[in-house]
Amino acid sequence: MLCEPPVQVRLRNSVSSSNIQIPEGGDFRGLQPGHLSSHSLNPSGSAFGGSSNNISRISSIGDLPNQTGNTGRRSCDDLEKELVTPGQAPSDNYSQETWQVNYREAAIFLDEGKNNDKFMYHPRDMDALPAYLLVHSRWFNAIDFFASLIIFLLGLFEEPCITAFHIPVPVHSSIELCSLVLLSIQAFLKIRWVGFRSCIKHNRTVIKNVTLVVMITEAVVVLIRQQNHFRITRSLRPIFLLDTSMCGGVRRFIRQILQSLPPILDMMGLLLFVMLIYSVLGFYMFGPTPYRPGSPYFQTFMDSFINLFVLLTTANYPDVMMPSYADNPLSAAFFISYLSILLYFLMNLMLAVVYDAFTKIEVGKFKKLFLHKRKACQHAFKLLVTKDNTEGVSFRNFSGLISHFAPHSTIIDHMLMFKMLMGNRSSAFLTQQDFYKVYDAVEYSWRIQEERKPYYENCRHPFDVIIAAIRKLVKSKAFEFFIYTLIFINGVLLILQTYLLDSPTQRQDIYAFWVSYVFVAAYVVEAILKLIGLGFRDYFKSLWNVFDFIVTLSGITSIILTEFDIPTFYIIILRPLRLLRLFRLKKRFRDVFGTFVILMPRLNCAVIVLIFMYYFYGIIGVELFHGYELKNCCKNTTVEPYYNTDDNSSGIGYYYLNNFESLPAAGVTLFELTVVNNWFIIMEGYAAVAGYWSRLYFMSFYLLTMVVMTIVVAFILEAFLFRIQYKKTMDKETEIKSLCVDVKINREELVEMEDILKNEGGLRKILVNDFQGDFLCFTGYMRRTREQLQKLMYKREMAEWFEEAQQEERRRAEEFQQVILLNNGNSEENRILVSDNSDNENLSLNSKLSTKSYGSMQYTYTINMYQSKYS
Repeated sequence: MLCEPPVQVRLRNSVSSSNIQIPEGGDFRGLQPGHLSSHSLNPSGSAFGGSSNNISRISSIGDLPNQTGNTGRRSCDDLEKELVTPGQAPSDNYSQETWQVNYREAAIFLDEGKNNDKFMYHPRDMDALPAYLLVHSRWFNAIDFFASLIIFLLGLFEEPCITAFHIPVPVHSSIELCSLVLLSIQAFLKIRWVGFRSCIKHNRTVIKNVTLVVMITEAVVVLIRQQNHFRITRSLRPIFLLDTSMCGGVRRFIRQILQSLPPILDMMGLLLFVMLIYSVLGFYMFGPTPYRPGSPYFQTFMDSFINLFVLLTTANYPDVMMPSYADNPLSAAFFISYLSILLYFLMNLMLAVVYDAFTKIEVGKFKKLFLHKRKACQHAFKLLVTKDNTEGVSFRNFSGLISHFAPHSTIIDHMLMFKMLMGNRSSAFLTQQDFYKVYDAVEYSWRIQEERKPYYENCRHPFDVIIAAIRKLVKSKAFEFFIYTLIFINGVLLILQTYLLDSPTQRQDIYAFWVSYVFVAAYVVEAILKLIGLGFRDYFKSLWNVFDFIVTLSGITSIILTEFDIPTFYIIILRPLRLLRLFRLKKRFRDVFGTFVILMPRLNCAVIVLIFMYYFYGIIGVELFHGYELKNCCKNTTVEPYYNTDDNSSGIGYYYLNNFESLPAAGVTLFELTVVNNWFIIMEGYAAVAGYWSRLYFMSFYLLTMVVMTIVVAFILEAFLFRIQYKKTMDKETEIKSLCVDVKINREELVEMEDILKNEGGLRKILVNDFQGDFLCFTGYMRRTREQLQKLMYKREMAEWFEEAQQEERRRAEEFQQVILLNNGNSEENRILVSDNSDNENLSLNSKLSTKSYGSMQYTYTINMYQSKYS
C-alpha cells in the first residue's frame, strides 16, 4: 500500500508557531517531539547577495517566507492555502509583497519587545494594521502629546487663576473640547486595532476612556452654561499625559511605586498602630482633668492623634512637648521614646525594607524585559526564515527588517550589524542565537577605523614641535594641578570677599576688578593652550572643557560689560561654578557625578511624577479652599501669630500667602508642605476657616509625598550602590571594550555590495577611498546607559535566565505537541485552551484538519491560533 503524501500543517500566530509533518488522514501515531520540518543551511549562500530593491527576490517556492504574519491576512480568513502550484515559481510582485509584510510585522514585534508592550495587543490582521501604524507613528504621538499637554496646562488659565493668565470661558472650554476630541480619535483607533473586549480588560485604557467621557461631558456643560462649576475631576488630567508614548518611563516609575507599596503599607500600618497607642497614652497623661486644664495639644483624642502625627515630621517639636514638660519634666520621656521608636527606628526600617523590595523589583524588571525581548526576537525570527531554510536569516531578509525597525540606518549599517551578529562564523545566515543580539546591534554607531595622527604633524617646522610641546604640557598632571590650585585660590578669594560685603553693590577690596582680570586672563590662556595642543575636535569632545569654555566666555563678557557700566550681576554669579571642577580630584566625587548622569533620565521621571501629584492635589486644593480669607484668622490658637498681619513686627505673619487662590500659588503651598517645616501651621489655618476635616487633605498629601520620596531615595541608593559594586567588578578599560565592537569588511564583500552601493554614493566613495589594505575596519560605539551597564553586571544571571527560558520553552513545546496528538483523527472543529505563562496570555487553538485526498497534489493548510479574546 502506497503512503499518501504528507500534509504540512503550519501553526501560525503572533505568539507561537511551529511546523509539524502530519500524514494524510491525520494519523499522529509515531510522531515524536522534535519531528519539525527543517532544512540545512545553504553553504554556498552569500551573506551580502543583493537587495530586494534591485535583484529578483524569489527564485522558487522554497524562497518564500516559512510563515506569513498576522498582518498578511484578512480577519475573515480562517484557512489559508498556498497561492501557487507546487513546483511553480511565484511572481516577483507576490513574493515582494509577502516579504514586505513580514519585514514590517517582524519590526513591530521588535518594537513591542523594546517598549515592553504585551504581544496580546499585536495587530490581529491586515484590517487592524492601518490603525496600529497610525497610532504608533511619530506625528500622531506628537499630536496626542500636545493635545494632552494643552489640556494639562489649561489649569493655569481657568478660574480661579492669576489675573494676567485669565482667558474667557468659551475660549478655554472650546480648546479643551477640541483637544478631548483628538484624544477620543486616538482611543477609537486603539479599539479598532486591539478590539473592544481587549480594551475593557486593560486597566489604564479603561481609566483613561472613563475620564475622557467625564471630561467631554463637563466641557460641553461649561460651554453651554458659559461659566465654570465645581470641577474636581480636572485633577485627573495628568492621566492623559501619562498615557502618551513620551511618558513610558514615567509609567514604569509609577508601576515600580505600586509594586513597592505592599512593604510600605505594612510598615505604615505598624507606624499607625504605634501612633494610636501613643495617642491614647498622650490623651490620658496630658489631657484635661478636674484638677488641671491639660496641654492644649492633647485636649481630645483627635487632637492627640493629629499633633503626634505632626510630631512624626518634627515640624512642631519641641512646641508640642513644652506645656507638658513645664508641668512635669518627666513627661519628656514620652516624647523622646515616641520619636526614637517611630522616627529613628521604624521610619529608617521602612526605608531599608523599601530599598530591599525596590532592588528586587529592579532586578525582576530587568529580567522580565530581557526575556520579553528574547520572545520578541523569536517571533520576528520566524517571520524572516524561508521554507528552504527555517533555521537561518539571510542578509537580504535581515536588511529588510532593519529598514523598518531602524529606518534611519543605511545599508552599510545593515551590513555591519549583520557581520557583528555573525561573529567569527563564516556562515551566510544568522541563527536564532545570533538574532537575540539584534537589540544591541541597532544601538551601535559605526565609524571607520583610522590611525589618527595629531593634526600638527602637517604643520611646518618649528610649529609642529611647538604644538607637540604644548600638547604634552596641557596633558601633564602638573598643568592640571596648577589649574586646580588657581581655581581653588579664586574660590577662596571670592567667598572671603562675599563674606565681608554688606551689600552686592558695595566696593570689593579683596576681589577687585584687577584680580578678576588676572583670573579670567589665566583661564583664557588655559583654553587657548588646550585648543592649540588638543585641537578643536578633541577639546570640545570633553564636556568639562565645554563647561570651562562657557564659564570663561561669561567672564570675558562680564569684563566687557563692566567697562561700559552695564550691570553684570547675573553673569558674575557664574564664577563659583568653576569650583565644580575640583570635584574631579576625588574618586568618590566622580562616582557621585557618574551616578547622577546615569540617574538623570529616571530622576526626570520622578520629577514628572511629583509634578503630576502636585497638579492633582493643586486642583483639588483650588476647588476646596479657594476664596477663604486667612489674614488675622486662627484667633486664640497656637498658630495665631503666623496669620496676624496687624502686629507683624516679628516678621512671621505672612502665612496667609500660603493659599490656593490659583494653581501656581497652590504649587508653592504644596512644596512647603513637602518640605514639612511648619507645614502644620498651614493645615491648622485652613482647619480654622474651612472646617476640622480639611486636615485630611493635608495629611493625605504628606503620606503620599512620603511614599514617593521614600521610593526616590531608595532608587538613588540602589543606583549608587549598583555603581559602586559595578566599579568593583569591572574596570574602566574593560567597560570601554565591552561597549565597542570591531567589524572588518574584505574586498570580496565590497564587490558583492557594488550594486547596492550605487544608490549610496557618499558611503561608496568613503569605502573606495579608505579601502587601502585587505580589510576595511569599522568600530561600533554603544552609548553608556544603565541598561547596558546592567547587561555587563548581570552576565551570569542572564545566562541562568536564558537557560530557564529554554527549559520552559521545551516543556511547553512538548505539552503542546501532546495536545495535538490527543486530538488526532478528529475531522470536526475543536477548541483547545492552552496556557502560555510567559506572557500571561491564554491561547485557544481552532483547528479543522481535512482528511480528503488530492492524489499527488500537496497543499499547505494553516491552523490559526488566536488569543482567547480574539477567537
